[in-house]
Amino acid sequence: MSWYRSPLLCGVVAGAGLLCGAVWPQVFSPAASSGIGAGSGRPRRPDPHTAHLLDQARRAYDPHRVPWLKTDVWQRINLDDFAYQAEGTYLSGPDHRLRLDLAIRAGRVAGRVLAVSDGTTLWLWQRLGANEPTVQKLALADIVRLLNQPGTNATVRERFYHSHPFAGVAPLLDGLRRQLTWTDHEEVLFRGRPAIRLSGTWSQRPAEAWPEGLPHDCAIVLDRQTLWPHRIEWRDPAPEGERVVVELEFRAPVFNQRPAERLFAFQPGTALVADCTAAWAACLTAPWPPSRPRSPVPDILCPSN
Repeated sequence: MSWYRSPLLCGVVAGAGLLCGAVWPQVFSPAASSGIGAGSGRPRRPDPHTAHLLDQARRAYDPHRVPWLKTDVWQRINLDDFAYQAEGTYLSGPDHRLRLDLAIRAGRVAGRVLAVSDGTTLWLWQRLGANEPTVQKLALADIVRLLNQPGTNATVRERFYHSHPFAGVAPLLDGLRRQLTWTDHEEVLFRGRPAIRLSGTWSQRPAEAWPEGLPHDCAIVLDRQTLWPHRIEWRDPAPEGERVVVELEFRAPVFNQRPAERLFAFQPGTALVADCTAAWAACLTAPWPPSRPRSPVPDILCPSN
C-alpha cells in the first residue's frame, strides 16, 4: 500500500517533514539509480546560487537561533484516486519539546492527529472517523541516550531524528538540501509578498520504473526578506506540463515566544497505549544497513521490521 493511502500517516508526516524528503530517498539504491534527471528526459544542472539561498534559510531557522517556534501547518495531497487535507498547529522548543495538532480529512472521513513531547516521552494520539483513538508512546530520553552512545551508526541516528515530529523546519530544509539537487530560482509573489521560488529534483533517480507515489520534482517558496519557507510543493509530469500533487504550507510563524509548559504534557486517559521504545532500541542497535529491505515508511512511532 502506498504511503499516501493512510490519512493518519499523512497527517503526521505533514508536520514532521517526512513527506518532504526524509523518507522517500530510501526507495533508491546506488545499483538502481543513476544521475540527475535520469529517466525524466529533463537533465538539469545544479545552480550554486539556488543552493546558497536554501543554505541561508536553513541557518536562519536553526534551532540554536530559533529555539521556540510556533506555526500553523496546512497540507493537501491531490492524486488521481486520492485527496487528503490536514490543517493545524506545530509548536516546538528546546530539548525535543513538541506539540503537533492536526485536523485531517480524506473524502467524507475526518480525523485528528496529536503528537506531544515534553522531552522525556513522545506521545502520539490519533483518531479516524468514529473509530476508537489509538495511542503510541516512546521513552524519548532513553532513546536519545542510546543514540548518543559511542558506536551508534550515524545513518541510524539521522534516520531517527529526521523521521519524528520534533524534527522541525530547519531539519526539513536540511534534508531537502542534501537529498535533492537545486537547479534554479525565480522572483515571485506569494500572497502579495515578494518571494523566491527554488526548484529542485532528486539527486538520484531510478534507472527503470518510477516508484509508485514518489513525486518527481520539488519547489520551495521562501520569503524574500526573511527566507521563511512559506510553501513546499511536489510536482509530477502531466499532459499539460506539470501538476502539483503535494502542497505543504507553514503559515503565521511566531518565533522565540515560550508557551505554557502544559502544552507539552499529555495524559492518555483510559486508552490502550502501545509502547514503541523497545522496538526502536532494537532498531538502533541492529547492524546497518539491515540484512533485508525495510519498508520505505516506518510506523508512525514504531519502526518497521
